[in-house]
Parts: sequence; C-alpha cells; structure tokens
Amino acid sequence: MKPTIGRIVIYRSRTGAYSVPAVITATVDTLAPAGVAAGNVPDLTSENHVHLTVLTPGAPGLRGRAEDFIARPDATISENQGGTYQEWDVPPAGPRGGMPLDTSPGQDRGDGHITQPAGTWAWPQ
Repeated sequence: MKPTIGRIVIYRSRTGAYSVPAVITATVDTLAPAGVAAGNVPDLTSENHVHLTVLTPGAPGLRGRAEDFIARPDATISENQGGTYQEWDVPPAGPRGGMPLDTSPGQDRGDGHITQPAGTWAWPQ
C-alpha cells in the first residue's frame, strides 16, 4: 500500500527503544518542490520514504541524548515540542528492512526481539 498524507503509522525510534504513532506529513506526491529548493524541508529519497510528525507521551522540550541513535545518525535532530517532533525522509520497515509494508508494526514478539528496524515506519495492525 502506498503511503499517503494524514495516515497514522507506527514509528520505531532511531534508538530502537520504543514505538510510537506518527502522522505522515509529506510523500513524494505531496512534497512542495519550492520548499525543498528553498531549504525549508528535506527532499525524499524514494516513493516509500516519508516525512513524519511523531506523537510522543514524553515531556515537551526534552529528548534523549542523540549519541545513542543506532539508525540514521545523519538525520537532523528535532526537539520534542508539545508532545510531537519531526522525522524526515523516514524509510519503510520493509521490504529491505525485512517487513512487507502492510504488516504489523513489529512490536516485541515476546522473546525480546523487535522485528521493526530502528528509524523506520510501518502500518499499524
């Protein structure tokens, strides 16, 4: 299934420590080229990469130290403001991440193994 703006997905944190809901805020079909050219928003690298607004129960204005990011260490850090933060050019959990795009969000299987790679999005169950 192709990603579209306004859809809720499951985002696995860059640290791989937690999963939270996120809203798709840009796709290759909706990203404004003028905004990219002006440097206001990063470009997307594939039709399945998306920009997200991540919803978090964390305290606004606080985040963990970025040194523990295990996926996409080159990505810009976005501060948690009012329970949300931005993630840009987020890859899907599959197919290269090992999950088809229409599978579960890859929560803990019960044996301590997380199937959704860090720094990726997946459709909710």
